[in-house]
Amino acid sequence: MKKAFKRLAKRIFILIMVVFAIYLLISNIDLIRDLASNEKVKVIIDSDAANGVDDLFAIMRIMETEKMDVRGLLSAQWRLVDLDNDSTLSLNQDLHLMILKHYRKDRIPHPSGSPLPLVYSAGQRPQPNLASKAIIKAVHELPYQQKLNVLCLGAATNLAAAIQEKPDIIDKIVCYIQGPYYDQARRSWDKSDPVTRLDLDAMNVLLNEDGLEIHLLPADIADEMVLLKTEIMEEWSNPDSLQKLIIKRIEDISPRNDSIPSSSLALAEAFLSPDMSTQKQLIAAPENTQRKILVYTRIDADRMKNNFWKTSQKDNRN
Repeated sequence: MKKAFKRLAKRIFILIMVVFAIYLLISNIDLIRDLASNEKVKVIIDSDAANGVDDLFAIMRIMETEKMDVRGLLSAQWRLVDLDNDSTLSLNQDLHLMILKHYRKDRIPHPSGSPLPLVYSAGQRPQPNLASKAIIKAVHELPYQQKLNVLCLGAATNLAAAIQEKPDIIDKIVCYIQGPYYDQARRSWDKSDPVTRLDLDAMNVLLNEDGLEIHLLPADIADEMVLLKTEIMEEWSNPDSLQKLIIKRIEDISPRNDSIPSSSLALAEAFLSPDMSTQKQLIAAPENTQRKILVYTRIDADRMKNNFWKTSQKDNRN
């Protein structure tokens, strides 16, 4: 009799505890939602920062967004732009380190990537590098049910190398890339754009991976994002150290041009502010796996620019 009573009392106690736990969960559901919404977005930036200046705008925009948890600033090759230059990666690395020091975040991993475009063929062995290893490591360190956003501001060499080495990371990655021209009227692709030409094989690796979530900004849409040197000088009338660096690079690279193409900034803004662009599910190019990818068909370049100016003026460090 006593044993039966103890068993009954134990069951009642367990039931009370379960009901209490459910009550706590329901009564704090708003708090739980708030905590979930405050979770920082994990992102890796893969950049060829020394190839122009637009990557610097994009990196600045992401670094100055509090909700971003930057897990790496990687160097992407741009070897085909300058065949006589073997130091495209080291040029990137110098700029990346300056940026990270500016934000006092030089502990963020900033490895160098592959010095050359990917060599891709059927049965090709993986071609790992320090940057691709960093992507794999970041994926393996993700909390449960979270994904890693990878923004390829230039050639996708390093991300493609990571996927070749560890295909099982595909379902944990969301990639944002610049890519081929897309003719919406003819529904046709053209891979002669400047970014795809840097590493055509890497682009094809990404497009051929059926399980990889891709957000692709076509070159013709990205070309709508242009900053003017005159407005840069006006907006940054009291520049901090990073802004001074960017202004100097603009003067060195484009001393006579007022227009600064800023496609990488367009990609960063599309990632950070989805309401400033429109995406459609489209079928990849016919030579690639015939599956749907998300393609930007419109961006609001004016709103994106205004967003950038507001952010870049918030926090000056001289």
